Amino acid sequence: MTNTNTVVLERKVPVQLVDQISDYIDYLCFKFEQNSFPKSINLSAMTEQQFNAEIQKGYDEMLAGKGRPAKEVFADILGR
Repeated sequence: MTNTNTVVLERKVPVQLVDQISDYIDYLCFKFEQNSFPKSINLSAMTEQQFNAEIQKGYDEMLAGKGRPAKEVFADILGR
């Protein structure tokens, strides 16, 4: 039985973008204690399937109207 409520992303993410995201997450982990971040955001510890599942989860939440704008989230993280 196929779940028609789930959209599977079949797009490739440029390696440079993944590297930049990973570097920024590493920076955040050093700036704020690494233990305060869930392991799921550590791109270097994720398999391709785990990464795709997390991207899909975020995409599904966005389509459902959940979440906040990225600028707002990063402002909160950086204490602005």
